[in-house]
Amino acid sequence: MNRSWPSDILKKVFRAYFTRRHRGDLFDIINAEKYGVSTSCDNAGFPAGFAERVLTCDKTCESCSYCENVAKRLIRERDTSLPPQDWD
Repeated sequence: MNRSWPSDILKKVFRAYFTRRHRGDLFDIINAEKYGVSTSCDNAGFPAGFAERVLTCDKTCESCSYCENVAKRLIRERDTSLPPQDWD
């Protein structure tokens, strides 16, 4: 987060933090475009218990593929017809 971000973005970030929820594109509140991310992630689509499962996993990704399957379901290419947001 950066204080130079537009007010509407900061408002979304603070609201998500203090209410512990964000309905919308997860990448909108982390300024993912700055890092070359051209995708979107439907934050509301994470399965119940996702955080608990990830926080307690044994890191055997090759045999599990739980996170990979969730990512395949939630992450989509961003609409490139929209102008990128300039947050800095």
